[in-house]
Amino acid sequence: MSTAADAHAEPHPDAERHRAAEEWVAGFAAGWRDPAGPREFVEHFSPLLDPEIRLIQPLMPELVGLEAFRRGFAEPLFDVIPDIHGTVRGWAADGDTIWIELEL
Repeated sequence: MSTAADAHAEPHPDAERHRAAEEWVAGFAAGWRDPAGPREFVEHFSPLLDPEIRLIQPLMPELVGLEAFRRGFAEPLFDVIPDIHGTVRGWAADGDTIWIELEL
């Protein structure tokens, strides 16, 4: 049974975290949906990413920072596959970590 006081209660921290994760994943999905090219891709993702982003991939050098994201990831990716796009198939969050299943 809920009361009038329940309607004015502060949101639970876990609910706020989940909502923030949903918003971040929505932005991530929008960036992959139909990118116009590497410049637009980086412009879209820059506000979503930490300035010191680390991209770690098997058999590739580690990339650190937004400039490395542009030069070492986005530009080479669009050079090889200019019309690449992606669809988020699923995601999960745990604390400050989000796992995303992305189909390219």
